[in-house]
Amino acid sequence: MAAFARPKIATICSKVAGGVRGRSILGIFSMSKPVMSKPVMSEPVLKHKPEQGLTNAPTLTLPRSVTIEGAIEYPGQIVLAGTIEGDVTCASLTVTERGVVNGAVRSNTVTVLGEINGEIFANTLFLKAACSVTGDIFHNQLILEDGCYFEGKSRRMILPLQLVS
Repeated sequence: MAAFARPKIATICSKVAGGVRGRSILGIFSMSKPVMSKPVMSEPVLKHKPEQGLTNAPTLTLPRSVTIEGAIEYPGQIVLAGTIEGDVTCASLTVTERGVVNGAVRSNTVTVLGEINGEIFANTLFLKAACSVTGDIFHNQLILEDGCYFEGKSRRMILPLQLVS
């Protein structure tokens, strides 16, 4: 993967007249200004790790009409109202009432109001009322609200994010 002077938020590339045109995914899904970056791939796979220390990344909001197939790695917070068919790695993840993740989640803080089907690795995990989680969870702190649904194993660990690389 090519090195950039500025951190790349995400790029969706499409071949146009023998060339490549890229657009920031941030510019497509939120009202924030897009961050310009060079196109590097043709799949909508976002590649950033929260360990890179990019704490000033804007919140990535994925609306209900969005379905992403593939893994996402983002340095900041993700608010998901749509569907992700793949693994998610980010600093903070909020799955709204209609949001769905079908894959593993790795994040410092995870708040679930919707549905996650897969393993969760989080320092702090909030399972809100009427949410649905199916899969094993590895956490340091777990907060359950009355009415949440959880099917799987819960393991308390001091450093749960170190279990996955």
